[in-house]
Parts: sequence; C-alpha cells; structure tokens
Amino acid sequence: MAVYDLLMLWPEGMALMFNSFFNDVALPPATAKAVRHSVYRYLLLAHILLLRDMSISVKKQFPTYKHLIEAKLLTE
Repeated sequence: MAVYDLLMLWPEGMALMFNSFFNDVALPPATAKAVRHSVYRYLLLAHILLLRDMSISVKKQFPTYKHLIEAKLLTE
C-alpha cells in the first residue's frame, strides 16, 4: 500500500462510500441528486485545497481563490 493511500483518501473512494450510505428513499429524486452533487463538489474542493499545499503543479494551476472560482469549484 502506498504512503499516500494511508495519508489521504481519494475523492472517488469517499464519493463511493457516501453513495453507498446515502439513503435517498426519504428525499425526492431531484433533492437527492442535488445533495449528492454538492457533497461531491465539496469533496473535490477539499482534495484540491489539500493538494495545493503538497504539489507545486496544482499550486500553479490554482494559485488563488479566483482560479478556483473560475474553475467553478467555489462560488463568490
């Protein structure tokens, strides 16, 4: 097992775990889809913010919050 697998969970794995535990029977389909989409966006944003501190190439791609807004990962 790689060191990075121990230090951080990848967003895809977290999304799969969330999807398996998220019971959308109690919610209308449109609301459940919106909740899932929001959670996935937050997972991806958290992962990018973490990688910005660890990777120079990610820091170059997203040097400021304005770049995250332009990539539609954040809203103003």
